[in-house]
Amino acid sequence: MFTIGNDAPRRLESQVRTVSRQAAAGFSTHFNEQWVSGLHEPYRNVGVTNPSFGESAQERLRPFAISGLASGGVIRSTVLTLDHDTRDRQHLLAKGCLEHAEISLNESVGKGDFAYCRYHLDFQHFFPITDDYRTVIAVRGFAETNQAKSGSSVPWFDMPTVGSWDTLRGFENFRFQDRSALGVSAEYRYRIWRALDWGFFLDEAKSRLIRATSA
Repeated sequence: MFTIGNDAPRRLESQVRTVSRQAAAGFSTHFNEQWVSGLHEPYRNVGVTNPSFGESAQERLRPFAISGLASGGVIRSTVLTLDHDTRDRQHLLAKGCLEHAEISLNESVGKGDFAYCRYHLDFQHFFPITDDYRTVIAVRGFAETNQAKSGSSVPWFDMPTVGSWDTLRGFENFRFQDRSALGVSAEYRYRIWRALDWGFFLDEAKSRLIRATSA
């Protein structure tokens, strides 16, 4: 874990461990084979404890007053989701798209003073270049923003992060974190064997005011 925002220095990298328990109820409905919508009511209890190794973020980052780092939180949410899946079942990573949109209202019912709306979108699109599906252009990305209600805050464990194999490769996991984030990736893939590809990629992501690129 690092501090929040675009000025998070590497020298403050620390370790954190969370223990999360969740119960949820809801339903989903299939409009057709491609479209699915859902409405769920999760109840989460997120605790923060000492890490298994390394210097504790709770101790080292205490002066930065990161929301929820010391206390964790108990969050009740109302989540509306919409999924769109047009992938070819015989070529899941070579043709079609997978899209997920989510809107949620989140409020604390115990530890912490949290109340915020979360808006999230992620997608994967696959464009075959050759008829045998061995050469593919893949484009994927995500966008998320958390808007706090007046007088409340957003806990760090629900903030989007930039840095990992699926957001910004070449950077440490969870390298940048803030209330909002945006990322996109483009890949050229060539399948050598059924479970082995090689390719080129370009990732670009932004967390609030931070901008970084890897390739």
